[in-house]
Amino acid sequence: MFKNLLSKVGWGELPSSFGFSVGEKVDLPFSWSWDLHKGLKKADGSAVSIFICGKKDLDPSQAMAAKHAEQISKSLRHPNILQTFNSIETDSGFYIVTEEVVPLLSFQPAEGD
Repeated sequence: MFKNLLSKVGWGELPSSFGFSVGEKVDLPFSWSWDLHKGLKKADGSAVSIFICGKKDLDPSQAMAAKHAEQISKSLRHPNILQTFNSIETDSGFYIVTEEVVPLLSFQPAEGD
């Protein structure tokens, strides 16, 4: 199901070794070259967030910045920084898998919080 969804939106094929399933896109209240998607870890079904940046609409400097973000995400390790589980570059784009996140601008606290 997710593979069909990805091919329809133009993200292309992910390798079978990619241990995550890409789910629905999260609507962001701002414009950005990265799309945020809900996702699942295939091994245990836990929720993750997947940031996807397609290459087709990027100029060379934006593509270089996206590549740098994908590479740097692999080496960031600190308890106060968003945990990155995996990242990958494909012919069609860049993928960064992190712990589950909710955009702060779209967060709606429950009543009484």
